[in-house]
Amino acid sequence: MYLHRPRLHRALEEALPEGVLVHAPPGFGKTLLLKGFAEAKGLPYRRDWSPEPGCYDLREPPPEVLPGQVVAARKARLPPLHRLGPEDLAFTPEEVGELARRLGKKELAGPVHALFGGWPHLTRKALEKGEAAWTPELRAFLEGTLPPLDLRPFRLPLPEAAFRKVGLGRAVDALLEGALAGGVPFRLLPALAAYLRATHPLPPPELAGPLLEATLALGAGEEALAAASLYGGELLLQTLERAGRPLLERGQVEAFFRYAEGVAHPSPRLRLLLALGHRMRGELDRGLAVLEGFPEEDPALLAEALLAKGTLLGLKGEHREAERVFSQGVALGETPLRARFLTSRGAARIRLSRYREAAEDLEEALALSRSARQREVEALALHNLAVARHHMGKLSEAVGLYREVLPFKTTPLSRAYTLLSLGEALRYLGRFLEAKGTLLEAQKEAQASGDYRALGYTLLNLADLYREAHLPEAASLYREAEATLERARDPYALGLVHLGLAQLGAKGSLERAKDFFQEGGGPGEMAEWHLVAGRLSGRPEHFHEALRLAEKAGAGRLLLLAQLELFLKDPSPREAKALAREVLKAGFQDFWLWERLFPLPLFAFAAGEEGLLEALLAGVGWLRVRSLKALEARTEEGPLPLPSRKELLLLLLLWHRGALEAEALAHLLFPGSKNPKKRLQVAVHHLREALDPELVRLEGGTYRAYLPPGVWWDARVKEGLLRWARRLSLPQAQARVEEALPGRFSPRAHLTEP
Repeated sequence: MYLHRPRLHRALEEALPEGVLVHAPPGFGKTLLLKGFAEAKGLPYRRDWSPEPGCYDLREPPPEVLPGQVVAARKARLPPLHRLGPEDLAFTPEEVGELARRLGKKELAGPVHALFGGWPHLTRKALEKGEAAWTPELRAFLEGTLPPLDLRPFRLPLPEAAFRKVGLGRAVDALLEGALAGGVPFRLLPALAAYLRATHPLPPPELAGPLLEATLALGAGEEALAAASLYGGELLLQTLERAGRPLLERGQVEAFFRYAEGVAHPSPRLRLLLALGHRMRGELDRGLAVLEGFPEEDPALLAEALLAKGTLLGLKGEHREAERVFSQGVALGETPLRARFLTSRGAARIRLSRYREAAEDLEEALALSRSARQREVEALALHNLAVARHHMGKLSEAVGLYREVLPFKTTPLSRAYTLLSLGEALRYLGRFLEAKGTLLEAQKEAQASGDYRALGYTLLNLADLYREAHLPEAASLYREAEATLERARDPYALGLVHLGLAQLGAKGSLERAKDFFQEGGGPGEMAEWHLVAGRLSGRPEHFHEALRLAEKAGAGRLLLLAQLELFLKDPSPREAKALAREVLKAGFQDFWLWERLFPLPLFAFAAGEEGLLEALLAGVGWLRVRSLKALEARTEEGPLPLPSRKELLLLLLLWHRGALEAEALAHLLFPGSKNPKKRLQVAVHHLREALDPELVRLEGGTYRAYLPPGVWWDARVKEGLLRWARRLSLPQAQARVEEALPGRFSPRAHLTEP
């Protein structure tokens, strides 16, 4: 057997007294193994089978393997209790190394094992000849093991199932029996693959074509492309047209281009795939160049080209041109891509701040995609419709749509975009905790996707949320968002970053935001810029311009904010009445609890419109805290989960005083306690668990609690309303506030209560 192989002797011994079938092609050392084992164990060695125990070297397996028998055969047609196959008899890398060392050819051990897969006879011959190349002797040996078949089709590196699918099943079986028995795929044997490459020409294209078709039908696109690339020309083109999209969708962009380079004159179908590949590489101009002068003879292909071109233009930020191209697609009429064109045109119109038109497109796209059961298009239309509703100020409706579309989203990138939009809508609704949790989830998905744009937008939304809660991390989040979005080259988003920084007092950011919006924004973004500029400068002309631009864009929330800012510049009961109704109609949003807006409900009440003031007195927001009599804090889910009223009193003391030294606060809350500091630490822990860790902090030796947006606290609301009622001389409104919210917040009263 060339080598002493105790592992095989042990395997045979362990299998006895039960029967053993040893099967492998010629040259795997079956005969030598049986002779050596028979001699070592004192068993008879025979070439004719009998039911007696012994070692039998047969051409065919017997009908059954009986106890005590060791039978060697080329084929493995029986299911005995024990069997040794070619994978067991093949030389291990260590055994090839030992044999090479004995023959003085140690340097050839690795290459020879890689070529012959441990086939003992071929391994020894290759080492003896001093080379790993084919020799006439080795070729003759292999040809002797193979049945008389036309082996040309098997030169193609395709899966076995493809050969069976085109009617070559018997040939596959014969080839397997002659090369590697026991169901081991013949393509796994390096020696056979090398033999075919060296000795057989490629089959003619008319024979290769059906095999490639069968391979594509099996979903083995990359294997089909590897085989087709041996031919190039028309056969490679046809295969690439079929296999290219799945390859790109799996993210194998470079593999796609490697095969595409072998096609001299790309067809229209291949041009579409090349455009997609360039888009995935970020080569937007090259993608557009590929689509230039696209033929118009085939309406279906033309529709795909228009969709690809519009998408590339949108990614470049050329939304006006993208909308024009998508409109061409819509004008084609009832094509299978109509819903997709409407969805994409709706997205372009959102970026152009034409939200009402966008919503009309997206509603039609949603109906069409649902009717045709186009789930991917339905998900995209749902998401974009949510964005349009979001900008129109219909935030509750947008939140519902975002949540409806989330189950459709399966990739990190698509989930990131939906979650960050949902987080922004929740922020506008003043729902701090939900918004924060949603945006942190979006951040994880964006990081998993590796997409700079998605990550940058998520950081931007988190920074906005933190700024509105007056949390100190807002500035660093804006800077992190800026660095990320610069890599994505998105001027629209960079404008939003600098608009946020301007509100934090960053010098020069307001003008930088304007420059970015003029480069990559629309009327909606400029309306938002004028709102911020008006608040920072106090100049009403900014609010008038914001109003004009918001009306043009159909941006409902911005329109309402511009109306509110103009009202606050010159408040009057007559204007307050209609405006209060608009605010009520919009549903609860973050600005309801802005104290500077309190003149609106007070003037509206004086004019006979009581709804807004009554809603404000009754309580709005995600957290509603009452402290004028008993202490109580409730979210929409129920009471804030606190073990005692001490935790809530601690929160209110911090909100009321701004910051308190830890030791003084401990003695104030827990007088007479043996360890007041420990009691305070436990109370802070409970408060953080119930609320949010970032909202209650120990800074140095001082505790501070941040009052986030969307929190209604009766004492704070009452103080603000009364302050404005007295300033505006509205005694009836003042009396209504006193009646609805009697008493005042007195920390000492709650401290002394039993």
